[in-house]
Amino acid sequence: MDYDTPSIDYQAEFEPGSLKDVMADIGAKPNNGMHMVPLDKVYAPPGLNVRVRNAAYEDRIEDLTKSIMANGFYLHKALPAQIIKLDGESVVAITGGFTRYAAALLARDRGYPIVAVPVILRAAGGNDLDIQSALFVDNTGAPLIPWEKGLIVKRLVGGGYSKKEIREKLSISDTYYEKLLYLHSLPMSLQKLAMEDVIKANRIISTAKRVGVDKAYDVLTAGRPKRSGVTARTLTAAIDYAVNLPTDGIGFLSRWRSGDAEAVEEVNATLRKPRKPRAPAASRTRKPRRKKAEATEIDL
Repeated sequence: MDYDTPSIDYQAEFEPGSLKDVMADIGAKPNNGMHMVPLDKVYAPPGLNVRVRNAAYEDRIEDLTKSIMANGFYLHKALPAQIIKLDGESVVAITGGFTRYAAALLARDRGYPIVAVPVILRAAGGNDLDIQSALFVDNTGAPLIPWEKGLIVKRLVGGGYSKKEIREKLSISDTYYEKLLYLHSLPMSLQKLAMEDVIKANRIISTAKRVGVDKAYDVLTAGRPKRSGVTARTLTAAIDYAVNLPTDGIGFLSRWRSGDAEAVEEVNATLRKPRKPRAPAASRTRKPRRKKAEATEIDL
């Protein structure tokens, strides 16, 4: 599937505009710290949004559009924005909430009488690190997929920021930082699997390191089951079993994927093997708690 892929090279450097000028020009009305800005006066900087327009993204826009048409645009979901200069004029530029903005436009196209949307203004200026990191941190309703997070890291690296600066700003560990960059170093065929977000990024990364990037795509796609009800544990077992076969592991995965009884039984047999008994509780070493910096890493 082809995607509208966000740009890796985007740098978010905006010239601050005049709040007084823009508010007088567009007639935005304050509302408990927010401003109700006419929809036509909202500017979405092209290229800033890191979302991949995959099927899940289009589904979210559709769901939000239906919600807006049924309930209006929720005030507590105000769009973050800055006043910037564009061609000499001050404009309200959103720096997040792009999915909600797209849904508002679609709702209006379908006949819903939406005139203005709530906007929360952030401090003027802010460097590329501030603006990009806000995209990384603020998307809590529908968290960014690992590929999108990696895109932000890649942009900031390209912008000249150090690993230390990026890690501290995004509150991520060194390991997670390296994984996100490694994901973006893979061939585009593997990156597109990550964009689909059907195969988890960790599986893509581990498979590429284990069998090599030249074979990883075939292994991963041959192992994607056509039938429903296949758990992540079973898929992992099938891939692990196949890559350890002396020959034709990809052919085995293709047979397993199609439901070949013999291949399915071979994988199921590995799942039925008894696991090693756990050590008594007294002899087990307590693992240290995960640092707060790693909280964003569970989805990889």
